[in-house]
Amino acid sequence: GGSFVLSKGYSDGSFLKYICPDGYYPSVQSRRCQYGLWSPKTSTRKTPECKKVTCPNPRVLENGEVTPYKNRYYVNDTTTYSCHSDYKFRGSAVRVCKPNGKWIGS
Repeated sequence: GGSFVLSKGYSDGSFLKYICPDGYYPSVQSRRCQYGLWSPKTSTRKTPECKKVTCPNPRVLENGEVTPYKNRYYVNDTTTYSCHSDYKFRGSAVRVCKPNGKWIGS
């Protein structure tokens, strides 16, 4: 589901840059044509692909919980932190997984 851009067409010295849709990143960022060959080399079986950006699992919350619990969190997934009774949460209780693979409070 991605595309690529060539700096000088298919001529020697050209750079090839892979571009992926939002929420994805290329398995190979770029390659260069030198002496008729692309480097770095890739296996003929392993073509570059766009992979989904994931965020790390949220930290375990002592005296509270994080919902929803998932094995993987992707861009725009949200989590909500809540505390058990007699405890108060400080900071942003709702977090969003961003395209850079980091959580940000809202």
